[in-house]
Amino acid sequence: MKRIWIGVALVVTIVLLGGCAASEETAEFSVAVDDSADETLVNTSYEATATVSNDGGEAGAHSVDFVVDGETIATENVSLEPDETESVTFEHAFEESGEYEVSVGEAETSVTVLESPLSAVAEAMADLETYETRERTAMDLTTQSEYGQDAELLMDGTATGRYDLTAETASLDRETDTEYLGFEFNTLEEEWYEDGTRYTRERDRSDTEYEYETESTTFDDVAVDYAFPLAAVEDDPVEVSNGTVVYEAMIEDFDRLEALLDDDDVTPGEQDEESDEMEEALERVTVELGIDLSTARIDYMSATYDVDGLQFDDDMSGDGEITFDVEFVAFDDPVDTTVPAEVVDATAGR
Repeated sequence: MKRIWIGVALVVTIVLLGGCAASEETAEFSVAVDDSADETLVNTSYEATATVSNDGGEAGAHSVDFVVDGETIATENVSLEPDETESVTFEHAFEESGEYEVSVGEAETSVTVLESPLSAVAEAMADLETYETRERTAMDLTTQSEYGQDAELLMDGTATGRYDLTAETASLDRETDTEYLGFEFNTLEEEWYEDGTRYTRERDRSDTEYEYETESTTFDDVAVDYAFPLAAVEDDPVEVSNGTVVYEAMIEDFDRLEALLDDDDVTPGEQDEESDEMEEALERVTVELGIDLSTARIDYMSATYDVDGLQFDDDMSGDGEITFDVEFVAFDDPVDTTVPAEVVDATAGR
């Protein structure tokens, strides 16, 4: 009888153990890098984001290490239910330029760390022979007149520009849409600069006849002013993305703003009456500047001016925003800036 009970006990034990083995499940973790830049700058925040997944059948905990060139910089502990995921983000600042191997958990990537290009931009842009641009000017202002009538002034202008820095010539094609007091205007304008003279012809889209004008000015007044945003931003980039370093600045200190606007090295050209009125009305300037990492040339720049009491004429002023955007689309390609003969003839003697 004793042998029978022992035999039964063994069978039951084997069955139970077998059942436990068959039903035993574990947490199984995987880590995949979702977002990390291929390039960054020295002493700039670098982020690596990864998704941690529990692909197993049981809840569990997992430690995710952030490792740079074999050195563990930080660790995140993650607890997940079965089939649950969670994102983890690590930040790091590299103190020296070079190539680094980075891993987040089991996922590996690499990053190139470069010096900031900001100090090289002025020289890189000065070495250019030509550039082409896409430009936009926008206004969103509330105007006041001495007669007590307030009205919204909306203006959106786009242009393509061609500039020959060697010959100091330029040409632009501009289209501007304006809404004011219930009226809409669409203006087409062409502009050329050559030998100290700016030539323009302009017409409403609904007209066929152009109005012509000439003005004596300088190439600095016609060319894109990138010196101001370059001087406004600090060497503290906010983002490095797709080979472009992004810098930003917000200037509310009027003394600094006035110093920048009055500095001939920063805003070359003539400071006319309109420039003085703009300066007096300024409350804030917000600047964004994108610089190509490989060439130190400007990819794009944007400046938004918050104005209060901008004087248009003796009886009207405006409050609101004025924005200038410029994208540099080509460098050192041949450009045609020739003033058409009919424009020269139409402005002869003016």
